Amino acid sequence: MERDSKGFYRLDFDNGSLQTFIQIRANIGKDYEYVGWATDTFFDGCTWGYCEDVSIVNGASYSDEDGYAYTMLGVYPSNIGDTATVWCGYYDDFGKQWKESMRIIIDE
Repeated sequence: MERDSKGFYRLDFDNGSLQTFIQIRANIGKDYEYVGWATDTFFDGCTWGYCEDVSIVNGASYSDEDGYAYTMLGVYPSNIGDTATVWCGYYDDFGKQWKESMRIIIDE
């Protein structure tokens, strides 16, 4: 993703697809650490007539041996025009919480 002059990342929706995916990476600096992911942006997930809000990011991952954690972000056409905030974080061995966020504008 490209970052604009205001620090927002820009995700271009692939108009030829039902859903657009992108992998997000965070440098945790520790290997094999449980990392939580959260966002303020959702889409309607409906199955057999039951609908609920579904997060555009997977909620958890682990960092690899190089200290990087990854998750997938997936958006639908209903998210075009949204500005999503995505947070990731973990607790270190001393119980201190480390977290970071990024803002992503979902463009057409």
